[in-house]
Amino acid sequence: MDTRIDPRLKLHVERFIRERFPESILDGILIEEDFDADGDKIVKVVVLLKEKPEVSQVSGLTRQIWGALSRDNFGFPILSFRSVDENARLSAAA
Repeated sequence: MDTRIDPRLKLHVERFIRERFPESILDGILIEEDFDADGDKIVKVVVLLKEKPEVSQVSGLTRQIWGALSRDNFGFPILSFRSVDENARLSAAA
């Protein structure tokens, strides 16, 4: 993930996520452009966290990011949240 990503896309996604999550719990942001089953553009975003997020941190985040991405014709954001340990397990299994 996060290879050859348009700098504007990366800027939009990271700006909103960094506003929501303090550096003390944010461990990383992975971004990948892709297509859904219908051929529509999507942006897969994995937010790596050191602890479980509060509902208020997650609520409405996709809508905010989508507003910024749609102005530049990027795909719809698909967000997922993982702990550092969970991401390591999933990466090792792949």
